[in-house]
Amino acid sequence: MVWALLACFLIAGCGSNSGVVATVNGKEITQKEYDQRNNIIKAGYQLQQGVTLDEKKDADTLKKIRDMAYNDLVVQKLLDEEAAKKGIKVTDKEVEENINYLKTSRNQSESDGYDKFLKQMGITQKELPAILKEELIYSKMNEKITADIVVADQDVKDYYDQNQQMFEQQAGIEIYHILVKEEAAAKEVLNKLKDGGDWNKLAVEYSIDEASKNQGGDIGVVNEGSELVEEFKTAALKLKPGEITQAPVKSQYGYHIIKAGENKAASITPFEQVKDSIKSQLETDKKDQAFSKYIDGLKKKAEIKDLRDKK
Repeated sequence: MVWALLACFLIAGCGSNSGVVATVNGKEITQKEYDQRNNIIKAGYQLQQGVTLDEKKDADTLKKIRDMAYNDLVVQKLLDEEAAKKGIKVTDKEVEENINYLKTSRNQSESDGYDKFLKQMGITQKELPAILKEELIYSKMNEKITADIVVADQDVKDYYDQNQQMFEQQAGIEIYHILVKEEAAAKEVLNKLKDGGDWNKLAVEYSIDEASKNQGGDIGVVNEGSELVEEFKTAALKLKPGEITQAPVKSQYGYHIIKAGENKAASITPFEQVKDSIKSQLETDKKDQAFSKYIDGLKKKAEIKDLRDKK
């Protein structure tokens, strides 16, 4: 399944061919549906990998994508059938709310981002609701089937004890930043800091780094091994505790004002700090496994006819 991919892109390609490529318990999968799902996965793959697939050179990859599209549609038909049996429905209001969320998030990151996104992925606004409806059915079925799955506290502690290397923190220095698009804005922030401005308030007001701005621009402990753009890392590691860069640091993301916190020795993150995130991840893994098993069970009981070779 590539439902994680679908959740990320929320789109589908377009197809116009007629005919049937498969049946699932008597329900048809049309050539158009197959082409649409194939396009969605292909487009997503090309965007994520930054490549354009070639029909000859990438024949194996394209075949895998077609098989993934077929499997997705089989699962979709099975889940639609089971959802109807269980009385699980998706309302027009739920679909509209998801469309509005997609519009808002895309337009916040880029001017006319929503329209550009749909155009880039080859889908019309009229086609989008049906795609989102299937996503919501999948999500609701997942929640229904895995609702009773929990992870015991002892399992969380055992995981922590058995995977200590995952929680090792290398030595380094705490680093914070305020990121802005224009150099003029960066200089404005620096001037306010020199006049006694509050770093945390300025981070909230100016920084375009949504992941860190509300935490004072905190990006964690930085050292030579940190995976950061080189110009940023070089400037950050030159700072001593408490220092702030005297001039904006330019990177591909914009202009940074960087502040150093305390030097940190190598350590292991205490269990109390990570137990909630461990439990959440273990529950997610356990639910994914359970839902995959449920889908496998549906497939085994279903009458599925793959007609693609006959097309």
